[in-house]
Amino acid sequence: MKKKEMQSPPPVDWENLCHRCGGCCFEKCIDDRGRIISTPVPCRFLDIITRQCRVYHKRFAVDEDCIQLTPEVVRSLEWLPEHCAYRTSEKDGD
Repeated sequence: MKKKEMQSPPPVDWENLCHRCGGCCFEKCIDDRGRIISTPVPCRFLDIITRQCRVYHKRFAVDEDCIQLTPEVVRSLEWLPEHCAYRTSEKDGD
């Protein structure tokens, strides 16, 4: 019997997983123990009230630090918050 591979959801469904917490849009730093710490400094394009990106439709073009979160990328990131919907959806898919 062939093992079924998990397929990535269609892009629209993937984008809709986001809870709009903005956790991925705050600067991170690495402490002296090698831990990744989220700082209180948001991306300059994040509206901290609505937690919406002001340039969402062109975010990759205007901010070189913005990373497109795909299922493959999420699996390799250590800095996403534990409660991130992208991260929890990956755990649910295991």
